[in-house]
Amino acid sequence: AVALADAIRVNTTLTKLQMKSNQLGKDGALALASAFMVNRTLATLGVDDAIVSIARELACVCVQHYDPAPRSFQISWRDLPVGLVGLLATTLKTNTVLKSLKLESCRINAEGAALLADALRVNNSLASLNVTGNKINIKGAAALFDALAVNKGLLELDITSNPCEAKKEALVALVASTLKHNSTLIHLRGNDVLLNDIVKIAQVRRNDPNLVQLYFGCTTLTSTLERELAEALKKNTVLKHLDISELTLSAAGTAALADAFKTNMTLTDLLCASPLRAVFHVACIGRNEPTLTSVDLQINICSEPNHLDLVYELANALKSNTVLKDLSFTFDSYIGCAGAVALAKALEVNKHLSRLALDRCKIGTKGIVALVDALYLNTTLTKLSVFRNELGPEGSAALLALSKVSTSLANIECDEPNVNIVLQIARLRRSDPTLQHLKVFRKTFSFSLTSELADTLKSNAVLTKLELYNCDLCTPGVIALASALKINVTLLELDLSGNSISSAGAAAFADVLKVNSTLAVLKFSHSNGEEVDTEGFLQLFAALACGTGLTSLSLCGRILGDRGAVTLATSLKSNTTLLALDISKSVIGLEGVTALAEGLNFNSTLSHLNLSYTSLTVEGALVLMELLKVNMALQEMPLYSLRHTLPREMLKTIESLLEDPVRAAWHFGEADTKPAREIVLQARE
Repeated sequence: AVALADAIRVNTTLTKLQMKSNQLGKDGALALASAFMVNRTLATLGVDDAIVSIARELACVCVQHYDPAPRSFQISWRDLPVGLVGLLATTLKTNTVLKSLKLESCRINAEGAALLADALRVNNSLASLNVTGNKINIKGAAALFDALAVNKGLLELDITSNPCEAKKEALVALVASTLKHNSTLIHLRGNDVLLNDIVKIAQVRRNDPNLVQLYFGCTTLTSTLERELAEALKKNTVLKHLDISELTLSAAGTAALADAFKTNMTLTDLLCASPLRAVFHVACIGRNEPTLTSVDLQINICSEPNHLDLVYELANALKSNTVLKDLSFTFDSYIGCAGAVALAKALEVNKHLSRLALDRCKIGTKGIVALVDALYLNTTLTKLSVFRNELGPEGSAALLALSKVSTSLANIECDEPNVNIVLQIARLRRSDPTLQHLKVFRKTFSFSLTSELADTLKSNAVLTKLELYNCDLCTPGVIALASALKINVTLLELDLSGNSISSAGAAAFADVLKVNSTLAVLKFSHSNGEEVDTEGFLQLFAALACGTGLTSLSLCGRILGDRGAVTLATSLKSNTTLLALDISKSVIGLEGVTALAEGLNFNSTLSHLNLSYTSLTVEGALVLMELLKVNMALQEMPLYSLRHTLPREMLKTIESLLEDPVRAAWHFGEADTKPAREIVLQARE
């Protein structure tokens, strides 16, 4: 075998060799294996010796004269003796093509690892080496990592399930020492995730240009690694996103990282525990980070007394910051009176912050008074929220006084409900160009506030939509609003849903509809089934016949009754502006439905009629079906909840009538030249 091997090394003509059932011996097999690694002509080999067979496979990979030269190779669950590993290592020293080598569960020991290490000292083209499940002890691992200290090409190394992992402390020390010199390794895999964390810290330390985002898994760093990470972050200028939310840090490690965040100038996104994140955000505010326009802080000076210093740092940072627009504190924050006073001094100088939320921060009376005094000087803050801060009478009075004169604040949220209402009325009085839509939800309006609001509406020329939902408006207040709308010419939508509208209030709005030609949407919805079969509402319905500018009327939840339906139907005969009518959740008898159908026979503009959740019967539905055969203007008729009370065939018939193409032609103006009734009759014929 040795003689044959010597011949094969120099032979250039032999292409096929059969040599099964020979007793080669270990030395003979290794000799032949060495010969096959250099022979360039042998194409077919018949052999039953494992060593020679594996050598032939290695030759096909590692000898670069094969075309095309393989870029990856894998041997799994086959024994590789030291001699064969040595042959592989020898060829690796000159190979420049192979990028990935996987030797999984091949019983490679420390001696074999040392041979591979010698190859890695020279080979700088191999990018990935996997030696999972072998017999490499700590001595073999030391040889590999010593080689990596000088290697310039390997990116990934996997040493999972090797005996060296039992010596955790020694292995960690080896990896840490190696990575102080290695500049290429980016992945190190093992059963202990800490090994790869060490690689990540090394990447941060060497300012890896590709490391823009970094995530640390659920692990605990040693105190030394915590310090190294902090020191690396101080000098790093590449990393943008860092996630250490699952990392368990000691108090010393937290302090070291907090100090690093104050120095680092490039990190823009951090996921971590709240106290550390607050330090990071304050540092970003201090350096005027251009991407940080909104921040939500959690600072509790009770659980962390040193956080009061952090509040002072935040206040100082705000004085020079020109980027931050929105600053809020989370539910568990507590900055106290001293923190509020510090922020107030910052607001006197800051000219860029537009929203400040200090809910449940226990700032107290002194804190809110300081903030109010600062806001008399500040002209940029538009929103202030100070819910649940135990402001006291003096604090509430200070906010009320501010709301009457402030020209920059657009919204104040606090426990005193009248503060924001007074502020909005003040904005209306000066015709704030940004206040085109005012919505007040579940706030009690006293008569004096309602009267003041009504007075401002008489002269306001900006507001186009006003919603006073469930505000407990009294009858005199409703009448005052109606009087204002006789003069106001800009308001387009008025929503008084949820309020009790008396007969006198409805009568006042009836007078409005007779003279106001700009109000387009009027909502009187109610959830408690309030009756509208009163003289005031009857006058309101009768006013619709005057040809006002109203296009939408909502009476959802109010009991219309037959009398109200008859009056409403009479007005619909001559009304030419109303496009949508909502009488859902109402009680209407057959008489009322019949009257509505008769009125709509002469109406050519109403396109939406909402009858959902009403008391519509089968007889009433039949009346509507006859109506839809002649009325082409109606495009939508919601009948929600009536699927349980009306036959399915009847509902399908109503749907098919609404989807009639003739109706669509009428809706899109293709049949405006002829009356609707004539078009329908012609289409039916």
